[in-house]
Amino acid sequence: MATQSGVQARTIAADRSDWRRLVWLTFVCCVSALGGFLFGLDSIIISGTIGAIKSGFLLTSSQEGFFVSASLIGCAVGAFAAGPLADRFGRKPILQAAGAITLAGVSACTLADSFAMLALTRLLGGVGVGLASMTCPLFIAEVAPKHIRGRLVSLYQLAITIGILTALLYNASIVAHLTGGSWIGRRIAHALHDDTWRLMFAVQIPAAAIFILLCSCLPESPRWLMGRHRIEDAMRILKALVGGNEAAIALQAFSEDEQFLALNSTRLRDRVYRRPLLVSIMLAIFSEFSGVTVIFYYGPLLLLAAGASETGALSGFALLGIVNMLSTFGALLLIDRIGRRQLLLIGSVGCALCLIALGTLMLIDLHRPAVLVAFVCTFIIIYAATLGPTKFVVAAEIFPHAVRGRGAALATTAVWLSGAVINQLFPSVRDQFGAYVMFYFFALMLVAQIGFVLARVSETAGRSLEEIEARTGIAAVVP
Repeated sequence: MATQSGVQARTIAADRSDWRRLVWLTFVCCVSALGGFLFGLDSIIISGTIGAIKSGFLLTSSQEGFFVSASLIGCAVGAFAAGPLADRFGRKPILQAAGAITLAGVSACTLADSFAMLALTRLLGGVGVGLASMTCPLFIAEVAPKHIRGRLVSLYQLAITIGILTALLYNASIVAHLTGGSWIGRRIAHALHDDTWRLMFAVQIPAAAIFILLCSCLPESPRWLMGRHRIEDAMRILKALVGGNEAAIALQAFSEDEQFLALNSTRLRDRVYRRPLLVSIMLAIFSEFSGVTVIFYYGPLLLLAAGASETGALSGFALLGIVNMLSTFGALLLIDRIGRRQLLLIGSVGCALCLIALGTLMLIDLHRPAVLVAFVCTFIIIYAATLGPTKFVVAAEIFPHAVRGRGAALATTAVWLSGAVINQLFPSVRDQFGAYVMFYFFALMLVAQIGFVLARVSETAGRSLEEIEARTGIAAVVP
């Protein structure tokens, strides 16, 4: 009887320990994923400001494009710098720096009094968001158990969609209150001299401040600590997050990986890393060339052109934000079950068909905002459940620990640079040839992605980072 009671007591203690680890792991991953919230908020809050800023500052088409792409350029700079910085100083300090730079940029942007200052502060805020966009999914991948790593890294994409939804709802509510004729709305509009876009940008200030505060609670990445041969610290953190058994396995695999790296260069340009680098960068480029950011940035203007009112356009895109967030839960359920490769193929086919339909609607000039919103929602449902999170998951997985930060940084930089190019070109192409040309181009890019995935991408789901690292990521990209 005493023996049975002892076994029960140990079982209860083990269950409590497992529960505490799960709670701590969830907290750590959710805090890191908040960088995605800043990403989504910063990216989409601008969609409600373009019209007012374009008319208020008398912007040309090229200036309009630069205003939108300035933040993306800053994000590219931040993401590129994040790799070597995160490898040198650790993941946690870079997350904290990302929040601080974002806070400084958005605060200055809210007070900008010229187009040059507006673009400069958008670029500065983008640097902070870019730092977070590389470091957050990388950090989650390095602390997550292998059987749910894809799901936990996808929390970053879920946080992006929550940020997008927040921005869309906030923009719609600002326009509704300040133009609805209420006494409070009139007073606020008068105080702002009708510069309601300042109030839209200001919502990012508390978000960045909360992110900085919560990041101070995070541990350092155990994989980064291993790379610095701080084994005791790394094992302590791993045991608290994933348990002793998986921590011991990770340590053993890390030792084997060290033996491999001792025989191979850690320079990314060397031939041994070409294939994982090619895959991560191309998936990033294809993801942006799907046109998803164009839809979010310029979508309200497209709806206005299709006959919707300003309030109706912003409300329609608030609905889109809800669809985007809910659909991302599909990715959380599927990415570790179906796997990365199948999601990429399914998403490419579905999104390409939606883009062809959208381009055709614009070509025939069908003034039906509801029809346009329906196809856009279908596109977003498919994108959010498949293509959206997959590029971040793959980029965080397929590089050995010695080059993981720099490899993921280059892939994330490719996301931002591709977005900057597309969003810079879109207004000029729209005004000269029509928006449908760009949407047909986006569909063509996704067809190209199908061929690339079939030729170059295989599965990483179910493997530990060390299992992937031991083969330098090559096993992850050769079918």
